[in-house]
Amino acid sequence: MLTERQWVKALAPRIEEALQELSGTAAHIRVEAHKKLYYAHEVFEYRPGESRPCVSDYQTDLLVFDDLGKQRWTPRVVIECKLGHVTTHDALTLQRDLGYQS
Repeated sequence: MLTERQWVKALAPRIEEALQELSGTAAHIRVEAHKKLYYAHEVFEYRPGESRPCVSDYQTDLLVFDDLGKQRWTPRVVIECKLGHVTTHDALTLQRDLGYQS
């Protein structure tokens, strides 16, 4: 039996293939498993010619994004995957991790 991580990794290329007809000439749709995505980027202090940012990120299960080339990309959809069943704890933990208030 596959682990959730293995299942997600196997799912990514299948979703990417299904989305290819939506790709354009300027951007190519990609789907990647376990890609990190910033959800906060704050600058706490500015000095002439520099700043001190604080960046927070989390690892997505699946990320659908536009690949713009030259290491540039735009996130489009984050998919949280659960193998088996979803509990209220899963939903509350995700809500807390993404900074939402109930």
